[in-house]
Amino acid sequence: MLAGCTEESTTTVENSNKIGTYNNLAKVGDVVRVSYNIFGSTYVYDISVENYIRGETANNIIKNANMFNEDPKSGYEYLLVKIKVKYVSGDESGDINPLDFKVYYNGAGYDYAWVVLPDNYPKLELAKLIPGGETEGWLAYEVPKNKEVFIAYTPLDKPLCFIKIE
Repeated sequence: MLAGCTEESTTTVENSNKIGTYNNLAKVGDVVRVSYNIFGSTYVYDISVENYIRGETANNIIKNANMFNEDPKSGYEYLLVKIKVKYVSGDESGDINPLDFKVYYNGAGYDYAWVVLPDNYPKLELAKLIPGGETEGWLAYEVPKNKEVFIAYTPLDKPLCFIKIE
């Protein structure tokens, strides 16, 4: 609990489609509705992965975007993911942070890679949305080659939905 706060943070998930859970992964293009409550304020978002690029194509896009972008480590490749978020409803404005989107593989979640993306792949930026607002953009991750991976929306470091990258 934070000093000076009297309410505990609780997170509840609403998933009327019953997709996007760890046991029923959403797919690219699916829209997953998530809801959580913190300190008495409720936030409802629609989350989707619109597109992705993986492997040599992604590696080349990142390598050509900036001379300081590093190659992925041995046995890994880049994964570019286009994420869309719509703030459906809430008690106040809601924050979208690219660090809330993790890639999961081998049972663990990882932050996006710190690389420069080309202009035609605008990065998902930190945004403050009001109900009805939406934002989208690309994030790059370094993932093991030939491994199953998921993108998870993890506000407060709690995964609320999982989207399988196939």
